Amino acid sequence: MPYPVPNPRTWGAEFVTPPKLRDLGDSIAFLRQKPLFQGYQATAQAVPDQTYVPVNMDVETLDNWAVHSTKDNPSRYPVPVDGWYLVMGHLFVDYTAGSSGFSHSISFRATQNGSATDYRGETRPGGSTHQPGVYGAELLQLSKSTSDYVEMLAWQNTGTTRNLVADVSSSNIKSSVMSVAWVASLTGTTGLAVPSPAAWTSPLTSAQLNAYRDHVRFLTYPPIARLALNSGQGIPTQAWPNGTPIQFDAATVDNYAGWNAGVNPTRYSFARSGVYYLYGMYSCASNATGTRGVGLRINGGTTVWGCHDMPCTATAPAHRVAASRTVRVTAGDYVELMAFQSSGATRNTQGPHAVLIVVWKGA
Repeated sequence: MPYPVPNPRTWGAEFVTPPKLRDLGDSIAFLRQKPLFQGYQATAQAVPDQTYVPVNMDVETLDNWAVHSTKDNPSRYPVPVDGWYLVMGHLFVDYTAGSSGFSHSISFRATQNGSATDYRGETRPGGSTHQPGVYGAELLQLSKSTSDYVEMLAWQNTGTTRNLVADVSSSNIKSSVMSVAWVASLTGTTGLAVPSPAAWTSPLTSAQLNAYRDHVRFLTYPPIARLALNSGQGIPTQAWPNGTPIQFDAATVDNYAGWNAGVNPTRYSFARSGVYYLYGMYSCASNATGTRGVGLRINGGTTVWGCHDMPCTATAPAHRVAASRTVRVTAGDYVELMAFQSSGATRNTQGPHAVLIVVWKGA
């Protein structure tokens, strides 16, 4: 390490020599050890009232490209290569007696070419008798060439400064955690089949070598998508566990064309079979009545619910709930993000409204 992001050559009628095979070897070396980081907070950090605070990762459990520092800007993961990165994290706020009825939230800040953009995860109620964690994930386009980096943010509105929970005793680990994983190159070849390597024959042919070239190209740029709802959608009040599918109106990335805005805007259809990571977030306008929930539904079947929560107070920010799943699907299957609320009246989604992330993980 480091190895370049794979870009294997196309073979013609030529002699095979070790130097010509080097790009294939480097591609395999990269794909077997793609950039991956996970860290957590061991020393509790203060979060002032209604302030977004970058969360320090002062312990590294994994940093295979050695780019994170626990001393200099420990909240930041500076990306070592260009690509699409899946970022995940969770945190807890240390509430005390008398601090019930307030909220806390998680976000991710991507600094791209010197400009910072915040992406919201969950916002959930907390209090002196319960300290639920908040979870979030994002799919971000980041470049080493412009010194991009990502960090996790904490926020709370109790009216005073609160610490994050950083309990890392051997019997009970409850702390802030962030992970970052490279999942795809910025661009690539689409429409390829899931790799199924064949046996080599002698003599080697350009057709064989180009088949392996396409295997590398698929693994470098597998199916990924980030769908978003950028405008308000009315979510009717319902009885649990019913839900309403989110009508997405934009795609940040959708390299295998799984979303069709004009036909089924609620669906992402899987173009390739395999195992996928799914994440969805739905943001509901604040109201102090009923509960909120979000889930993921495959092929119109049973919804597998994620967060199902008591409401934030009417004066709190939008209530954001999230769900994630790892699923095995067949090409042609589809997923929908299902929103639930039981306030007694229709409630609109509120910015950032909703997001669905899809990442192919393996065959």
